Amino acid sequence: MTMQINSRRTIAGIPILEVRRFFRRVVAHHHDSFDKEWLLRELRLSEAQGDQVLEELVTQGFVSIEPSQHNDRQYQIAELARELVRSSAAKRISRTTAQGGLEGLMLRVREINSNSKYLYSVCSVVVFGSYLKDGERLGDVDVAIELSSRLEDPNKRSEAHLRYAEESGRQFGSFIDQLYWAELEIYQALKARQRTLSIQPWHSFIGMEKRRDLQYKVMLGDADKIDRDLKSAQKEREKQGPAPS
Repeated sequence: MTMQINSRRTIAGIPILEVRRFFRRVVAHHHDSFDKEWLLRELRLSEAQGDQVLEELVTQGFVSIEPSQHNDRQYQIAELARELVRSSAAKRISRTTAQGGLEGLMLRVREINSNSKYLYSVCSVVVFGSYLKDGERLGDVDVAIELSSRLEDPNKRSEAHLRYAEESGRQFGSFIDQLYWAELEIYQALKARQRTLSIQPWHSFIGMEKRRDLQYKVMLGDADKIDRDLKSAQKEREKQGPAPS
């Protein structure tokens, strides 16, 4: 399930790992598309460099140009970009190492859920991909995480998120980064710098194109609801048809 990439690869002169980092930020912010300014800011590119990168991303099929009535052209993230988000440049690991990584993750899930300082708790954990197949040498462990807000009033969440980010003492590059820090902090805590783990936001897992032989295992959460959500997302994709090229 996890794409293996060569860390030395570049796209229009930009390291593939930097491009992956940008796509991960877009997906983490619950976006399916981005504009040129966001790309320039995140990758610190000039206008000319940005044009080259965008042209290559379109040519290679990572993004498609989204019709827009505004001046700011939007670039739609394609399935290949989502595969890059889930990709790994790490060496293959043993099953024993993978099991240890998953056990450590579940321990951190319990720690977060018992700590009221966080604005979110973890309500679903699903492992999928090569971990569930035969073989002693694996890629990383693909895990999807669903978060649940601890704030009952949705109208007060943005205010609470901004206050939480301010109280963290961190410096943020944008208003969006500040707004989503309460979520991103949890993903970082769960990852714990473990290269063994590839942690995906829930909407990315539910929305990704599935193979017929997809296997997944529910470690935490409502298995029946997860099954319904996956089937519903698949039907929606089939109804919409292929993404524009």
